[in-house]
Amino acid sequence: MNRIFPQTHFQHIPWLMVGIALVTLFTQTRTREMDTSEKNAFRISEGITYLVVLKAISMIISGQTDLVEIFHLWRLHFLETLFDLPYITSLLPGMIAWGYTLIYSDLFDEFEDRRKDFRWDELGKVQNSLKSIRSKMVGGNVALLIFLVFLLAFANTPIDIPNVLSLPLTAKASAAIVILFTAFLLIQLAITQLSLLRTYWEHDRSQIDVSINRKWLIYSLIVMATAGVISFLLPTEYSRQFFTLFLWFSSILFSFFSLFLYLLSYPFLLLFHFLFSQDESPPTLPGLPSTQPPVTPEPGSMPLWFEIVKTIILWGIILGIVFLAGRRFFSTTSALLPRANRNFLFQKIRDFFKSLINLFFGVKNLIQEQITQLKLQITPPRLSAKPSFRALRSRHAHNAREKILNLYCDLVDFAGDHGLQRAASQTPYQYHSLLSSALPSLSSEIMDITEIFVEARYSLHTLDESTASRIASETLLVKKAIKHNAEESAD
Repeated sequence: MNRIFPQTHFQHIPWLMVGIALVTLFTQTRTREMDTSEKNAFRISEGITYLVVLKAISMIISGQTDLVEIFHLWRLHFLETLFDLPYITSLLPGMIAWGYTLIYSDLFDEFEDRRKDFRWDELGKVQNSLKSIRSKMVGGNVALLIFLVFLLAFANTPIDIPNVLSLPLTAKASAAIVILFTAFLLIQLAITQLSLLRTYWEHDRSQIDVSINRKWLIYSLIVMATAGVISFLLPTEYSRQFFTLFLWFSSILFSFFSLFLYLLSYPFLLLFHFLFSQDESPPTLPGLPSTQPPVTPEPGSMPLWFEIVKTIILWGIILGIVFLAGRRFFSTTSALLPRANRNFLFQKIRDFFKSLINLFFGVKNLIQEQITQLKLQITPPRLSAKPSFRALRSRHAHNAREKILNLYCDLVDFAGDHGLQRAASQTPYQYHSLLSSALPSLSSEIMDITEIFVEARYSLHTLDESTASRIASETLLVKKAIKHNAEESAD
């Protein structure tokens, strides 16, 4: 960017992206329990707040401190003055950091929530779901890493396309961002792979190699050091020659493309010239002076009262939107924080540095905790005979899918209370066999309930209310039969 826009300041952009990412992580952990509508409203207010803050930062850095002149320019040319080059160069990286942090924090939350399902769901389905989420995270990060490597090579390669573009190499760009992002990607791979292995170990109760913690750290350090050296040496002479050849081919293709467009548009240009071309001066008769067309006066400016009303309405709408969005953002954030005492500002600064420290040292503490558990060879806790369905239950079922999940969870709890408890790590189909053996006359209804539950749990298509009503009647019938059998066995 410095090569393309040398008059613009870009030194603040990395710190700006880090700050937005930290604030987004802080709000993401606090808004996790919100409803979807409340979370969407909060994200809209958060985005508008970021827009205002980024504009203020870009104005301060670019030296635009005369507010009277700025407001005057905004009144005359609002969009051109508002979305200037310093603001655009700060807005795009800031929004990218915000969206990237939101997407990957949601993926990490989904990964951790799905990992907890191994206590009652099949191990294969849990592992496939975890691998699918992990592939999404890794694929996006690898694509971004490749893009950063291309940007680094672009920044360190002189570009000269004749008659199109010429960007000489002024200073060599640093490869620090590529090294840091590569380290982040490797840490993410290590954490997710360790989570997959931990799920398998806890489910299978297999013996763990004592030296796995030492090998894990050694191999991770070797891979990170190798990737760091490769990233530091980029771009090599080979990569520079590749980009030189690529630019040469690009210039040739651009020339052919320009010629092709000119040949396509030439008939239309010729037709336009014959139909609409006029002489510069109108024809005159010999001996007579040339006549000039009458000059129409330009329309006068608007009255002063109209300009004042227009300015008040425009700025009233803009400031109203900014005020409502900022009020929503700060009120929601302050409501999520603990009640502040007299030292409000001090507590905010302390919480910010705490979140910063937790971000940098959270990964280290997590790896040390896993290594300690592997050293002590802790036996996994016994699985409960009556697993918890808290993750599947909905307090207020709004659609057919949530109603079906609640009905199945209630049926399992009801059957467990009447002597048909679900065994540890028992799949829904295995539990269907248990219920069918106890209630052979209702085997088809139990099978229908089980299949619809699996469909509601893992499918993505919509379930109608008639299906939920049918499952409710079948569940009630099975509950009555279970209660009847329990009363007969008690007598």
